[in-house]
Amino acid sequence: PPPGAAADVEHFLLVVPPVRFFFLTVEPNVKCTVETTDDSVVVAGRECVLEGSDGIIRSINRAFVFEVIAKMTWIDSADHRRIDCAVDLRVDVAPPGPFRAMPRRVLET
Repeated sequence: PPPGAAADVEHFLLVVPPVRFFFLTVEPNVKCTVETTDDSVVVAGRECVLEGSDGIIRSINRAFVFEVIAKMTWIDSADHRRIDCAVDLRVDVAPPGPFRAMPRRVLET
């Protein structure tokens, strides 16, 4: 590919260790892509499914939008070496059932 063009795209499932929210324990599973170019690596996750044993988790999966993009760039010259990483994370949630009655600031902590 020409300089700066996408050289390769890989797909993988990122499984986050279990996280506890109040009485629920969930395990986020993020479908990610990795794109590489001559001067960057971009890891992007645009789909997240929460796994867990409680039935309410199915409702939660329908109630949020998730997106994360991490772009790593670098400089590697004779006199200067550096790696930079910029991350953009977006999670929008419409609280389901019993969570609607809770103040938003409590849910966001």
